[in-house]
Amino acid sequence: MTSTTDSSSAASSATNAATFSQQLSSELDICCTLNELMHQEMVALTQGKTDELSNLNPVKNTLVKQLRDVASARLTLMSDLGMAHSHDDFQRSTFATIPEIKALWQTLEQQYLTNSKLSETLQNIVLSMRYRNQQKLKILHGRQNEPHLYDNQGKSSDQLRGTRSIKV
Repeated sequence: MTSTTDSSSAASSATNAATFSQQLSSELDICCTLNELMHQEMVALTQGKTDELSNLNPVKNTLVKQLRDVASARLTLMSDLGMAHSHDDFQRSTFATIPEIKALWQTLEQQYLTNSKLSETLQNIVLSMRYRNQQKLKILHGRQNEPHLYDNQGKSSDQLRGTRSIKV
């Protein structure tokens, strides 16, 4: 009876390992695709291709949703197997002894870090572009409380020049 229990336990472990490996692999694929898309966004941002950004946005939203779903499924499996969701708990699990799973875990962890850094870079690019646009708008609006620096023909308006001078 013990050999039957041992063999069913081993089969269950092998099934769990295969399922876990498949989920890690799917999550890694989505992370890599998201990374490629973020690189495309960076190129579009730096080249001012707003139409391309508009086309990439729905794709990115779909990838983020897929990533959320597959990561949630992985976390649920980890909970079902009695594993906590931390790196240390993974290292203590039986899965950490399986080279394929260990490599997938490390690669996935690295990909998440890479995506996070790239996302931060994109955020900084967007914020700096926003700041530059705000500065350009200030220039176009002119001095404080002077909303009509340019007239309808695009020529500078001289109507307010000299009104702040002192008469002697």
